[in-house]
Amino acid sequence: MSTTPTTPLLKDELDIVIPTIRNLDFLEMWRPFFQPYHLIIVQDGDPTKKIHVPEGFDYELYNRNDINRILGPKSSCISFKDSACRCFGYMVSKKKYIFTIDDDCFVAKDPSGNDINALEQHIKNLLSPSTPFFFNTLYDPYREGADFVRGYPFSLREGVPTAVSHGLWLNIPDYDAPTQLVKPRERNTRFVDAVMTIPKGTLFPMCGMNLAFDRELIGPAMYFGLMGDGQPIGRYDDMWAGWCIKVICDHLGLGVKTGLPYIWHSKASNPFVNLKKEYKGIYWQEELIPFFQAATLPKECTTVQSCYKELSIQVKAKLGKVDEYFNKLADEMLTWIEAWDELNPSAQPANGNKEHTSILQALMISVCWICSSLSKHTIDREESFALAKKHLNFSCMEEEADQVYEKLKKPKEMFLQSPKNLTALNAFKDRASRPEEPRMSPAVPLNPQEQKRENHGSSNEEALQSNGQIIEESIARKEKNEIDKFDSLWDEMKMNIENDFGVEKALIRHLYSSNSSVTSEKLNLVEKEFADKLNEHERLRQVHFNDLKVMLKAAVGQVAVNDSCIGD
Repeated sequence: MSTTPTTPLLKDELDIVIPTIRNLDFLEMWRPFFQPYHLIIVQDGDPTKKIHVPEGFDYELYNRNDINRILGPKSSCISFKDSACRCFGYMVSKKKYIFTIDDDCFVAKDPSGNDINALEQHIKNLLSPSTPFFFNTLYDPYREGADFVRGYPFSLREGVPTAVSHGLWLNIPDYDAPTQLVKPRERNTRFVDAVMTIPKGTLFPMCGMNLAFDRELIGPAMYFGLMGDGQPIGRYDDMWAGWCIKVICDHLGLGVKTGLPYIWHSKASNPFVNLKKEYKGIYWQEELIPFFQAATLPKECTTVQSCYKELSIQVKAKLGKVDEYFNKLADEMLTWIEAWDELNPSAQPANGNKEHTSILQALMISVCWICSSLSKHTIDREESFALAKKHLNFSCMEEEADQVYEKLKKPKEMFLQSPKNLTALNAFKDRASRPEEPRMSPAVPLNPQEQKRENHGSSNEEALQSNGQIIEESIARKEKNEIDKFDSLWDEMKMNIENDFGVEKALIRHLYSSNSSVTSEKLNLVEKEFADKLNEHERLRQVHFNDLKVMLKAAVGQVAVNDSCIGD
């Protein structure tokens, strides 16, 4: 831990983001660890002030003028005169990983007196899995000298990708203003040699002074909100981002770790200034925490962007009642996502297709609403939207459909202004209002023996038609039930195969952890067996499904024959 690795980990895949208002002399202490990496420096405050960066570092420096130039009107989402401006660095980075650190943080020492390479530890945290679904009492089981304890489910031992590594600090604690005032001389001297995954469903107060994350996994949600100049609140930027990313990570099945590495936090901020910044937040957080604890995201939200947009809608709907500030914040959350996608277009090709699909779906359902209003039919828009989501797998938001509907109102009014169009519309309504003529459909009674033969008059034919339609629907329901039962049975069999495969892999990794070549060989064998089992499962499923279809068709045909005999 005390020496710089010969080849720095992720040298070309990681950016270090530093927000600052002063010269960056603190980098001299970090030189052995930071110099191989690219720095993104976000200068806050007066853009005309010259910031000194020690020689030998590879860096880009952005000030407020640069932010305004690059983002244009969307620069409103980036805070001014607050360290929340750091998130601009996340946006312009093109690397997979981000490490961010404050300019009053220095290299800490472990209990043996060795310098701690915080960046290296963050990278190790990010490159190893997380365990959010079941707590391991030895903390991080992937660290050297640790493992899964007895009773830990083998099916969960593969873990999930780690999105965030949250580091801690020695010396000056990260306290709120009231605690600072009560404990002005308190220092954190406890070094806890542990890394743990924050369990699913548990929130935490994220601190941005010593933080790393996988930009590709969670980057679009790392927005530090609106703080500082012109805003009613400050010092909640990193915590706001932390609450948002935790809800999204829980939804997407990603992990968040906290613990090592430690840095040395050297400068205590003014508690009286902090109190002024935090005053409203201290009260608001009693509303914010329950909101995030209760927040849920629909299953249609499968990307960070879609999750964040949905969260912004919920912020406006629920927190907007707390203070108007949250309405503005919700709007800037959307602006942030728009700006992110503009600067990172290639990062979301699939999302672009989903956006187009979403807009098309919104158009389709809003056209249905317009048509129903033209024909004077009453339609429950909320119910119709729910049905479209359930049966047609619509992924668009109701708000999107509402927006398209509002835009279609004007063409509708123009359409109604034409006498020719009105005549055609009224003719359509007249036809629609006439009772439908009975249509013949195959009569297929469920129990033909119960059908009584009567005369062949018109009343009997009408009765047969009516019965036929009812029976047709009943048979269709029975067919669907049989197919649903078939699918459920074979899906369960497939899930058992997958679970067995997961347990086998976990056991192999556990039993042969000291021999990577044996582990690899045995994993290859079980993966081949798993693929063979899946292929055989799908083959048998298709065979049995074909048999089921033949059986159902034969049953319907027999009933139809019996019914035709009764009808003669």
